[in-house]
Amino acid sequence: MAFLWPIHRVHHSDPDFDVSTGARFHPLEPVLVQAVDLGLILLLAPPPAAVLFAKLAGVASNFFEHANASTPAWAERILRAGIVTPDLHRIHHSQGIVEQNRNFGEIFTCWDRLFGTYKGQTAGGDKALVIGVSGYQDPRSLEMGEMLTQPFHKDRGSE
Repeated sequence: MAFLWPIHRVHHSDPDFDVSTGARFHPLEPVLVQAVDLGLILLLAPPPAAVLFAKLAGVASNFFEHANASTPAWAERILRAGIVTPDLHRIHHSQGIVEQNRNFGEIFTCWDRLFGTYKGQTAGGDKALVIGVSGYQDPRSLEMGEMLTQPFHKDRGSE
């Protein structure tokens, strides 16, 4: 599904990693996600309360995992056994392609463990972790017009 990357790249091109990153998406992304969600709801017909709970848990998790926060090492080890933490998800926001293709889970780490995409540490350690997408460090990349048109431009990281 590489053709969806230019749309999701808006989220990843944020050079900072904080709660605002959890709200930074191209308008096409939630439209596509909701279309898939609605299709699954129609197909599976879960109880409305379950859909509401899942959506609220997803929103809460999204803002938690994008928080510019760290938990104590002992708590991080315990939490990572089950849920996605900010330190764990930060790896997914690395400029390194290998790290970007890891830790996709939204709430639970079990999915990344099951599909072999779990990565507990970056290759160079947390000190070497650079957030964002190569080619999008210019402050103009953060302007609304640029973010809205970004999916339709060539990936600057490939130049």
